[in-house]
Parts: sequence; C-alpha cells; structure tokens
Amino acid sequence: MNYTKTLAIGFAVVIIFLIGAFFYVYYAPTSKIEMTASAEDQANRVEILNQFNTNNLDGAITAAQKMTQDKSTLRSVLAFLQLANAYVQKANFATSAVDQKEYGDKALDAARQVLLVDSQNEEAYRVTGYAYEVMQDFANAEKNYTKALELNPKFDLALSNRGHLYELMGNREKAFADYNAAYAMNPSNDFTQLNLGRYYFAAGQNDQAIPFLRGAIQSSQNIRVRATAHEVLGNIYFSTGSSSKALSEFNASIATDASYPDSYFDRAFLALASEDKENALGATSTHTAITEDIRQGLTLNPAKAFGYFLMGITFYSTDKTKAVENYEKALALVDADVTVIGENKKILKQDIKVQLDEALKK
Repeated sequence: MNYTKTLAIGFAVVIIFLIGAFFYVYYAPTSKIEMTASAEDQANRVEILNQFNTNNLDGAITAAQKMTQDKSTLRSVLAFLQLANAYVQKANFATSAVDQKEYGDKALDAARQVLLVDSQNEEAYRVTGYAYEVMQDFANAEKNYTKALELNPKFDLALSNRGHLYELMGNREKAFADYNAAYAMNPSNDFTQLNLGRYYFAAGQNDQAIPFLRGAIQSSQNIRVRATAHEVLGNIYFSTGSSSKALSEFNASIATDASYPDSYFDRAFLALASEDKENALGATSTHTAITEDIRQGLTLNPAKAFGYFLMGITFYSTDKTKAVENYEKALALVDADVTVIGENKKILKQDIKVQLDEALKK
C-alpha cells in the first residue's frame, strides 16, 4: 500500500495546526500599581510565575486565589491579575468547548476585578483580549488588545498577541506587521520569536524561521514555549526531508514538556512517513512504537481528531476494521475539537472522509 497521498494530507494538517494553534505565555504586569508592590508581593508573583513556567496551572490558581483573600488592595489586584492569567492558560489548554468557556469566563471575571480598581491596567485588557481569543470572540479580542496598546504603545506582548489574533482571522499582513513591531520593541521576547518562527515556516521561509525558533528556545524559561519551538523545528526538518533532525527535535520537545500532546503525534507521523518510504509499515515493532506515541498523545488530549486520524492510518494495512473505527472517531470529533479553528475544521473533515471512503472500499 502506498501512503504518499495520505501522508501528504496528514502533513498539510500538521501545518494547519501549527498556524492555528493557540498559545499564551504569562506576562508580568507593568502598571503603576505593580511598580509599588512590596518585596513580599514580588516574591509571591515570582513563585506563581515559576508554576506557570512548569505548567503547574492548578498550583498557580490555588496560590493566586489565596492571595485574593488579602484585604490589601494592592495585593488583591496583583493576585487577580495572576489568577486571570492562570485561568486563561487553562482555557487555552482545554480539550473541550465546555472547559474552554468555563475557564475563559473565570479569566474574564478575574480581569474585571482588576479593572474595577485600576481601570488603566493594560495587562488586564491584554488578558481579557486573550480570553476572548481563546473563546473565538475575535471582535472583542481585538478591541481589548488594542485598548491595552492605547494605554501602553510599547506593550510588546499585546502586539504579539494581537498579531496572533490577526493570523487566526486570516489577515497575515496585519499579523506580520504586529509581530515585527513587537520584535523591534523586544527582540528577546520568547513568544514573539515563536510567533515569527511559526509565521515564516507557514510562509515556506524556513531559513528565516529557524533562527527565531532557536532564539525562543534559548530565551524562554517556559517549558511549553520551548517544547512548541522544538516541535515547529521538527516539522521544518520533516518538510525538507531531514528525518533524523526532525526526530531529534520531536524528542527534544517531549523531553522538555512531556505533557505536550502534539509532539507525540508528530513523532508518530514521522515514523509513518519513514516506514512508507521503506514499504515496511506492517512491521510489528514499528507499528507498536507508532501506536504507543499516538495513544500517549490521545491520553493527554482525548478530543484530538488528528490523533484518531493518524491511528486510522497505522491500521490501514493491517486491520481495516480498526482503521475504519478510528477514521469514524476522528470524523465525529472534528466539530468539537477546539484545537481546529474555522475553515480548518472543514479541511480536516474532508481529509478524513477521503481516507475513510478508501478504507471502506477495500
């Protein structure tokens, strides 16, 4: 069986996900109220930031909630900012629309508590914008990002966030302008470097993408930022036929953040492509390794339609019944898959249907 067509479709989907993937990195507040924070408050914020960087979001939420009980206005504002950031991160990584909305609404509520006390807090507007973005209310997301930038035109992360929003909205020209403006203000910002790396990869300009991705890995303390940058690098090398380099990057991504599901799918996809070239997909040891990676990815995100799509491919030559079962599962999940945005749902659904129809004919 020749998997060239199927794997080509799969790689197109990988690129789509890289373009549309939500991402967020915690940002320290920059308002005047932050400037007067005590040493204890600053230490508490740093501790919560450390929990963000290791993806201990539940720990960050618990610590921030405890701080919100303090009667000090200053400490309460700082706590609600951190709580808003933690909730929007939970919304960002949610695997269902229900959880996404629940945590997004909690992020909005926490940000409103800040704005009741400090109506000019640009970070509260930025995190409000991100919560709306995650929930795909793009109009309100743009409004709040722009408000944050009106309050602080040098707020580079708000620019980078708005650029990502424009990319999701399909306006790559505006996205690129915001990314470049953010980079000019702060070349060491890991999120901006990651965005530019993804942008250039999607544009087919790999030589431009690689330095930004390497920069994000070097400058970031956040394990998810570094893992994502390694993943994009892996896809760059995969797209150019450098399988060994691609595998090295996917392995590095998993070693950096073992809870990031996409790199398991990528590594499985790479193995499928490699085995297709060798015409040995049915080899027991290879098949086991591939399915283990896909299952691990689905354990981390059981609502990932692309994971079941890949599982269907692995069984195509050995068990048509299981292949059909997995294609049907993927098809049933597409509409509810919160990692697939807008037109991409239609594209992925069409790709799955093609493979399902082929499997049913055999």
